[in-house]
Amino acid sequence: MFNENPESVLKQSIQPSFEEAGTPEAERPRVIDQLRALKSAELTELKIKGLEDYDVLRLDITDKELWESPDEARKLVPAFGKMAYEVYGSQGKRAPYDPSNQEMVEASLQDDIVDGDISLADKMFIVAKGDKVAGFLVLSFEELNETEKTAYVPLTIVDPEHRGEKLSKELYRMAFAVEGISAFTGFSARPEAVKNRLEIGKEFGFTGFYAGYKDGQFGEMGTPEEQAKVKELTDLAMGEAETAKEKKRRKETPYGYVVYDKSVNPIAPITESDLKFEAGDPLGRTFREGLLPVQEKFSPHTVYGALINIKNPEQS
Repeated sequence: MFNENPESVLKQSIQPSFEEAGTPEAERPRVIDQLRALKSAELTELKIKGLEDYDVLRLDITDKELWESPDEARKLVPAFGKMAYEVYGSQGKRAPYDPSNQEMVEASLQDDIVDGDISLADKMFIVAKGDKVAGFLVLSFEELNETEKTAYVPLTIVDPEHRGEKLSKELYRMAFAVEGISAFTGFSARPEAVKNRLEIGKEFGFTGFYAGYKDGQFGEMGTPEEQAKVKELTDLAMGEAETAKEKKRRKETPYGYVVYDKSVNPIAPITESDLKFEAGDPLGRTFREGLLPVQEKFSPHTVYGALINIKNPEQS
């Protein structure tokens, strides 16, 4: 279970220590040491029960302009370059990532970090082992009004080598434990990610909606008040996520879904073979009768469902 308190958190001072992208992996320092080179963020080491074999880190972005600069983004390449490159190249149109290939590293730096979802971060949670990142989650904050603050979740990645270790759930627990957040927004097409976020959100007193459906149950829209809030938050998230191409396509897309053009976000579309729900799981029907028909219509582009978690009134 996530536990963050003065006794379990060790603040790490930010000190220059950066290995170039082409450094052989055997010579590369631990991820925590790589990230100490950042001047745009405060780095904190977290002690999380169940993750004692990992380095668990939090980055709080303190200078957004510097964070978004190419020079600062270059410092993120050793830690995140390979994972970002591979997730955005998951349709197999890219050559395997080679950190010694400077042309490839520079292209990935621009496309996957400077122009990618990592640049949106106000806060990141990172799970690492030695010199490699096992998984990470990005949060971007926005003031909804004078009393409500939302957290947009543009990116959650777990390295395939570490899947099955429940890192995704632990990353979500860290995110939902952030104080002062009234709602989490974002988009997902991955059944396991949707299921985990709905489940962990409920642990922390948040009601989840996927593609407009309460608790991900096909046809269950919630109360009129909940529907209005979900629409407000979905529209807000779409404003964060959509490019000009997506905005033009929105009129053709059923509400609760967004279509990412294959040229912009080439993550592979979901297929029936990706749906491994247990019998009777209502989320399975939402994917089969909701997302898959939309995906078939817009293939080869990728369809995502809006994933919204709203803090329950009694928890506010």
